[in-house]
Amino acid sequence: MQEQATCDMVAEGVSDMRGGLLGFPFNAPDAARQQSAGLLNRYAPVFVHLLQTGGPYVAGGASMTYADVLLAGECARCAV
Repeated sequence: MQEQATCDMVAEGVSDMRGGLLGFPFNAPDAARQQSAGLLNRYAPVFVHLLQTGGPYVAGGASMTYADVLLAGECARCAV
């Protein structure tokens, strides 16, 4: 049950972070940089903490979950 709750929380966090990224193409470059810095300051510490304490996967389970896939995809997208 705890693993499922963690998966749901991570998935909602990724969804919230994505929602903040949707407006980037319509913002001025300075506003987009400010917005991205705010999103990173808000979400990155939580995701880093989960990765450091959760074992090999975000949810801390013995296998990969959909939350791990969502977070990896978002990290890859932000790294580009």
